[in-house]
Amino acid sequence: MAGSLKDELLCSICLSIYQEPVSFGCEHHFCRRCITEHWSRQQRGCRDCPECRRSFSEPLLSPSLKLANIVERYSAFPLHALLHPQRGSHACKDHDRAKLFCLSDKCLLCFFCDQPALHQHHHVTNIDESYEEIQRELKEQYEALQDSELGHSQALKLLERQLSETQSSAKSLRATIAEAFDCLHRFLKEKQKSMLEELEMDTERTLTDIEQKIQRYSLQLREVQEGMQILQEKLVETDKLLFLQGINTTLDRLKGKIHETQPDRELKEQYEALQDSELGHSQALKLLERQLSETQSSAKSLRATIAEAFDCLHRFLKEKQKSMLEELEMDTERTLTDIEQKIQRYSLQLREVQEGMQILQEKLVETDKLLFLQGINTTLDRLKGKIHETNLTYEDFPTSKYMGPLQYTIWKSLLQDIQPVPAALTLDPITAHQRLILSDDCTIVAYGNLHPQPMQDSPKRFDVEVSVLGSDGFDSGVHYWEVMVSEKTQWMIGVALESVSRKGSIQIQPSRGFHCIVMHDGNQYSACTEPWTHLNVKSKLEKVGVYFDCDKGLLIFYNADDMSWLYTFREKFNGKYVPYFSPGQSHANGKNVQPLRINTVRI
Repeated sequence: MAGSLKDELLCSICLSIYQEPVSFGCEHHFCRRCITEHWSRQQRGCRDCPECRRSFSEPLLSPSLKLANIVERYSAFPLHALLHPQRGSHACKDHDRAKLFCLSDKCLLCFFCDQPALHQHHHVTNIDESYEEIQRELKEQYEALQDSELGHSQALKLLERQLSETQSSAKSLRATIAEAFDCLHRFLKEKQKSMLEELEMDTERTLTDIEQKIQRYSLQLREVQEGMQILQEKLVETDKLLFLQGINTTLDRLKGKIHETQPDRELKEQYEALQDSELGHSQALKLLERQLSETQSSAKSLRATIAEAFDCLHRFLKEKQKSMLEELEMDTERTLTDIEQKIQRYSLQLREVQEGMQILQEKLVETDKLLFLQGINTTLDRLKGKIHETNLTYEDFPTSKYMGPLQYTIWKSLLQDIQPVPAALTLDPITAHQRLILSDDCTIVAYGNLHPQPMQDSPKRFDVEVSVLGSDGFDSGVHYWEVMVSEKTQWMIGVALESVSRKGSIQIQPSRGFHCIVMHDGNQYSACTEPWTHLNVKSKLEKVGVYFDCDKGLLIFYNADDMSWLYTFREKFNGKYVPYFSPGQSHANGKNVQPLRINTVRI
């Protein structure tokens, strides 16, 4: 170290510390006075370097500012201390004024006792500057830890609230699901009771009618048989006078005994007619008795069929309720576990952050700069693992799939091909863009490629956007409708504030009074939020369900084929809102020519 220090600080001519160090073309330095005197003793025109003996014709002395700064820093030390430092097993005490600090390695250096080569390309500076720099860095870290502490505290409060809300929501949803299924069970029981009562009335009416016919036909058969007996007795008489004398009595006795015969016929003909009538009545009675038995048997079978059908529905509802509750429990457990794990992690991180703040507080109050810098690596080691960023992300508890038209969702899962009741929702022609074509019943809308239709302009009519509104608006209550969107590549449906602007180019977004979802680019689906929200739709939509609860501020879109959830708007829907439809523009190549078809189901 002494040799290298001599090479760096001592002039090779006077063997003392440089005074105004200069250089003149080679890499060696000398005192300005020493080299000038050296050259004055040489012959004119001869200028050489005392070190390398290189000759220069007219050398220009250039001050070495960097070397001058180094010399100035160490000029206060005795020369023997600079040239003959003592290295011990402990940190040097004789060279406190020569202490430096390596900001790269975060360690103290002694210019005389340590190897400069080890820190040749590092950021090395004096104690004061290092103290200020490290203080600044630690204060920045302390401020970052303060922000992290605040962020973690807020995150924990949010997580605790989310934990409580999730537990409360799960409890509320269990009650909602139970009530929905209880309502469906009650409906089934009432429907079963009503159907059985109707069956009993139909059965009783049919059996009464059959029994009355049996009684009537039995009476008529007896009368026919009595008439036949009367005729048989009369026809066996051989005495013609007696036969003719008693004919009126016989005919009187036959009155009321003949059914579906001609009373003016001759006796044999009447007898034959009575035989036919007897046969007809006998067959009719057998048929009626069989019908009576079959009706009684059918009624019994229908009771069993109805009971089995409703039992099957009840079993399905019980299984569906069990499945839905199990799914709810899994969602609840998954959400609560995720929240609890985050609470544990953030609580641990908060403790570590607070420990880090305590470590920095203790370090920052140190006033002895050397002691401050000596212990900095220990402090930094203790800080490792104590600094955490707050990146709280969590998935909302999936309440939407347990909300909305729950009873209808249950029925849809039972009857995949269920058709809604005839739509009460219709389109308002006065709002339709001139290129839109509406069906006569105003439930179908398509884009026309022909010239605009000659329609009277109105403040209510869209003049740029190819849109149309529903004829009825909603400001309260619960409403649900479905829109057929099959075979289309572009459409937009939702609700719009009744007072929205209809003129010029319009931005379809909530701030403008529109709450919609859109199909675009052939197979992409988005919610028209600000900015748009991409919807994860597994297969192309054929039918979209729109559930609008004005009072609760819910607008939920479903894939109406399986009632899978698409998107939910949660807003305070103040004012009257009307259904909004846009079939999009069709193209000459045949794309997007299919119309939008709407059906409405009231819940």
